[in-house]
Amino acid sequence: PKAAEGSPDPLAGSVACVEAALRLYKESSPADRQVMVIPLREALMAAASTINKFIAESELNAHKAAMEAGPPPVESAAQPMMGFPTTYAVTKPGEESVQSTESNSATATATASTDAAENQRKLEDAYSALLKAGGEGGKLGLKNISGDEADALADKLVAMRGVLLDELNNGD
Repeated sequence: PKAAEGSPDPLAGSVACVEAALRLYKESSPADRQVMVIPLREALMAAASTINKFIAESELNAHKAAMEAGPPPVESAAQPMMGFPTTYAVTKPGEESVQSTESNSATATATASTDAAENQRKLEDAYSALLKAGGEGGKLGLKNISGDEADALADKLVAMRGVLLDELNNGD
């Protein structure tokens, strides 16, 4: 805490005591210095205690002032956090870009249904592999599986992730 105008510095007494003890120690003869070590130590410890109390009270007052002031205002919620974008493109493309002939639309429909069937198969395959690997007592809710089985399961999960990201990005 800050000392009020006209009031003494709260640390001045402790500092003066340490200075006096140190001066007495330095002015003592080598034979008397052994006796002066204890008063010097007591003065230093008392000063350290006073300083710790002063610091704690200062921090407490700063904390109280911050609590009374409330949280700082948020400047902008639209700024990216840690480099991540604030939005993702998960919307369907505009209809003006979907101008095609009947043959192109028939080909696109056939390709889309083939892709949808393939995606469905990948998702079902990953789901059944997870169910098969599930169990109690293992790590992460999985039963104890071999390294090859773990690699195969990881590959299926990567394929599933690709399908889900494609669906999010393409709107299919």
